[in-house]
Amino acid sequence: MPGEEKEEVEMEEYRLIRDGARSLKFRGAVLGEASSHDHSGPNQNRWTEVAIYRTICGNYVVKILGRTRWQGESDRHSVTVCDSPAKVLAALTDEDGEMSDVAVIALEKAAEVDTALATIESERVE
Repeated sequence: MPGEEKEEVEMEEYRLIRDGARSLKFRGAVLGEASSHDHSGPNQNRWTEVAIYRTICGNYVVKILGRTRWQGESDRHSVTVCDSPAKVLAALTDEDGEMSDVAVIALEKAAEVDTALATIESERVE
């Protein structure tokens, strides 16, 4: 079961679009979100948005949205339901085992309000 909240987060109803699948609806809260549009500048034609949610039943939802302003291109919607912090980390990690800057920022923000995500937010070496 996911960790406890470090601070109170307000639960809302969400409907997330998924490419190639039905929309995902759930009641939950945004724990952390980030956008490359914020740090790459508003004149960018393509950018990525990442959000991490916790559902009312304790699961996590990771949304990765690839935005575009290019004519003929469509936004890309990826939504993953995760039952553990480790699966959240896997959802934020690419096939090369790396996380984008936007994913790192979203996870850092989520770790500020969720104790279980705080345990995976950084790698520990003894």
